[in-house]
Amino acid sequence: MKRFKLLPILFLAVILLFSCKSLMMRINNVSDPGFVTEAQTITFLDSRGFEMYGRYYVCRDSSSLIKVIQTIKAIPETNFFNSQGEHLIYGDSICPGLAMNFAKTLKPENRSTIDSSYTLEDIMNLVKPVGGVIYDEDPRFDFSVIFYWATFVGRINNNVFEIAEELKKNPQLKIRLLFVNVDFQDSWGMKNIPQIISN
Repeated sequence: MKRFKLLPILFLAVILLFSCKSLMMRINNVSDPGFVTEAQTITFLDSRGFEMYGRYYVCRDSSSLIKVIQTIKAIPETNFFNSQGEHLIYGDSICPGLAMNFAKTLKPENRSTIDSSYTLEDIMNLVKPVGGVIYDEDPRFDFSVIFYWATFVGRINNNVFEIAEELKKNPQLKIRLLFVNVDFQDSWGMKNIPQIISN
């Protein structure tokens, strides 16, 4: 008798285990990657109130996009760079919580570990400005922070957008916020999304 009572519970547990990923994707509005326009990029960020605070970028082409993704290893992601353009390490894993903690304690006098595998300039050579905004090497910034995001990851983008909101609260720091979209651009004229991205 007890065996029969456990069967429905076991069956339900198996269903939940296999449907959890799809449920979480649905809740967070995660979809398959698609093509977007620069206008959609602007609208997406403007609707979140970043038009006065950041600069918008897209990858120059599909090979640049793949290089960016291979470099940052996650979408969405946040990179911090010091005033010399050196990439700062904020933890031993890619985690929005660690990035948020780092953002809350960010000060020019803090000594952070440098990741010499890439610099701000390396990333900026792979992207182009959206809407005529030009990237400048203004030495007056204490830090530059890049937020990598994509429309297809839906609400998961909020992980990096919340970090941007936190950084805007610190008037003592001169921070340049750079938003790099890692969607495939409609203007590239491609017909299909490469397999490396769709997985």
